[in-house]
Amino acid sequence: ILVGNGIMSFETLQDSTYEYMIDRSFVDPEITPIYYQSCKSDPDSAGCRYFRIEFDKGTEELNPYNVYSYCYYNDSFDADSENNYKRK
Repeated sequence: ILVGNGIMSFETLQDSTYEYMIDRSFVDPEITPIYYQSCKSDPDSAGCRYFRIEFDKGTEELNPYNVYSYCYYNDSFDADSENNYKRK
C-alpha cells in the first residue's frame, strides 16, 4: 500500500504550484506576467529564474498544504490559552 500525494513528475508539480498560487492572488501581480512570458515559453530563461527567486521570497512562509493558515514557525503571532491568535 502506498500512502501520500502522488505526482506524475516534479516539473508538473512545480508548474501547478505556480498556477495555483497565481490564480489565488498569492503571487505579486508585478511578477505574474514574467511567469506567463518567460516560464511558459522558456523555463531556463533568465526571466523565469528571476520569477522563481521572487516567487520563493514571496511565498516562503506559506504552508503549501494550507495556504490560508499560519505556518508553525511563524512567531509573529501568539496563541492565548483559548487558541485565539494575537499579533505580537
